[in-house]
Amino acid sequence: MDFNTIMKAELHCHLDGSVSVELLEQLAKEQDPSFALSKEEVENLVSVDDQCPDLKTYLEKFDFILKHLQSQDALKRATVDVLSQGAKENVCYMELRFAPTFHLEKGLTIKKAIQAVLQGMKQAKQQLGIESSLIVCLMRHESKETHDKVIQAVKEIRRRHNVAMDLAGDEHAYPTIGFSEQIEKMYALKIPFTLHAGETGNEVNVMDSIVLGAKRIGHGLAMSSYDEIKRFARSQKVMVEMCPTSNLQTKAIASLKEYPIKEFMNDEILVSINTDNRTVSHTNLTREFEKLNEAFPVDVNMAMKITIDTIEAGFMDENTRARLLEKVQLAYQSLEQSA
Repeated sequence: MDFNTIMKAELHCHLDGSVSVELLEQLAKEQDPSFALSKEEVENLVSVDDQCPDLKTYLEKFDFILKHLQSQDALKRATVDVLSQGAKENVCYMELRFAPTFHLEKGLTIKKAIQAVLQGMKQAKQQLGIESSLIVCLMRHESKETHDKVIQAVKEIRRRHNVAMDLAGDEHAYPTIGFSEQIEKMYALKIPFTLHAGETGNEVNVMDSIVLGAKRIGHGLAMSSYDEIKRFARSQKVMVEMCPTSNLQTKAIASLKEYPIKEFMNDEILVSINTDNRTVSHTNLTREFEKLNEAFPVDVNMAMKITIDTIEAGFMDENTRARLLEKVQLAYQSLEQSA
C-alpha cells in the first residue's frame, strides 16, 4: 500500500518543531543578512535521527527554530509552510499546536501570536484546500499567572475562531494534577482540550488527565499494561494521539516492536498516528505509517479506521467533520475498488 497517496489526518503536530528547513534558512537570512549557514548545516541544527541520544539533545533543536519565529509574519508563514507539507502527502485535516509564550521576545502579545497562526491557517485553506484547527499550549513550567493570560486570550479569540488547548512540558517535575484549576477553567469555559500525559513513564498522569475531563491524551504510552487505566480510557472514549518516531528518538520506547498501538487497538482504545515534530524528528505522516507497517502490518482497513477515528476526535465544527468523513470514506472506497 502506498501510504503517501492514502488520505490521512493528524491531531498532534507542533508548529515550531515542524517548520521546514527551507523556510527556517530563509527566515534566518532575512533576519540576519550576514547569516551564512548552508541548508545542510541548518538541518543539523534543527533535526535528529533515530540515534538521538536523549531527550535533552532533542529539545535543544528548538533553540534555533524559536529564535526565528518571533514575529506575526514568521508565524503566519510557518503555519502555511507546515500545512503545505501535510497537503503534499494527502493529509486532509491537521491540528497544529504551539505555545504562544515562546514567541514574545520581540514584542508580540499572546493574542497577536495566536492570531498570526490563525491567519496562516486561513491562507492555507484558501490556497491548498486543507482543513486545520489550532491548539494553544500551556507549558507546565510557567506560572499560573501566565496560564491565566493564555486562557483569557483563547477565551476572547474563541468568539470568532475555533481554538482548543493543551498542557505540555515536563511531566515528572510538574504532574498533571497540579494543573487541575487551569483544566477546570478550560472545562467551565467549554474550551476543548487535550493533555500531554504518559509520554515519559508516569501512568498516574494519564489517569489524572482522564479524571479531569480530557477526551484526548498526547502520547499516553505509560498506560500500556495498566488494564484499569485502559478500561477507564475506553469507557470515556478517550483518543490517544500516538507519535511513533518522536517516542523512539526521545527514548520513551526502546524500539517500535514494543510500541503499544496494537495493544491499545486490541483493547478498543481509539488511536491516531501523528508526527509530533516533522522537522525535528525528520519525519512526515507517510513515514509514520510506513514505520508502523514494518513493525505491525497496517492494511487498508486499519488505515481507514485510524483516519476516521482521528477526524471523529478532531477539534472542529460538526459541518466540517461531516464533510471530511464523507471525503475520507469516498477516498477509501475508491482505493478498495481499484485494488
